[in-house]
Amino acid sequence: MNRPTRWQILLNAYTPEKRNWDRIYPWLAYVLRPLSFPVAWALMPFGVTANHVTFVTLLLGLGTCAAFAAGRPVTGAVLLILLNLFDCVDGDLARAQPPAKLPVGKFYDQLVGNVWLSVYFFMGAGFLTGDGETFLLPSRMAVLGGATTLLKCLSLHTRQIFWNVLGPAWESQKSADPSKPKAHSTSWYYRLYYNVTDIQAQDPLVLFFALVGRLDVFLALSFLALADEFVFVTLLCLRRARRMAGTGK
Repeated sequence: MNRPTRWQILLNAYTPEKRNWDRIYPWLAYVLRPLSFPVAWALMPFGVTANHVTFVTLLLGLGTCAAFAAGRPVTGAVLLILLNLFDCVDGDLARAQPPAKLPVGKFYDQLVGNVWLSVYFFMGAGFLTGDGETFLLPSRMAVLGGATTLLKCLSLHTRQIFWNVLGPAWESQKSADPSKPKAHSTSWYYRLYYNVTDIQAQDPLVLFFALVGRLDVFLALSFLALADEFVFVTLLCLRRARRMAGTGK
């Protein structure tokens, strides 16, 4: 029996579940993922592992934050795209290689993912050192960037609290009640939500606004989107908790 080629290994490891998740983000599914496969294919003969690529993404992430903070938004936007691309390569290699006994590599990858939360802060800080046009004072843009990062962190933390404390009971209640709505992952509003609130889906927009010198507009729009997300996530978790309390579970 012939051994599968490197390309076959990569494609076979790209599970339907992962493919469907990628399709939520058109930029990821139709641009970055197709580009990541040839890169992963080229790295495999050299013994490059997912952890090696995670280190590369760390460097790219630090470079992205440094470029934005230094008031060089175009450089930051290009590095952000490369960060997203190599994050895909990281995942390709991780799935194609034998699984580790402990998901240490996944921990490293998600730790580096904190860069995505920090980007807004460093974008705002860049207005203190740059000389681009802005509709607010540079100091206020810096505050806006920090507030945007804070809102994203609060949304994630609120969701995490709910799933850590009530998540298993919520899933059990849903599975026991056929009247509960099914998964929304294929709906248009689910895709819209993630593409509006996740900067990993917005690399082209960041680059566009950086090229036209109006990153302040992108940051302001991000602040509004993430403020709405925080309110939505909080109210949704409270509504679910209240519903569960009403059933005595």
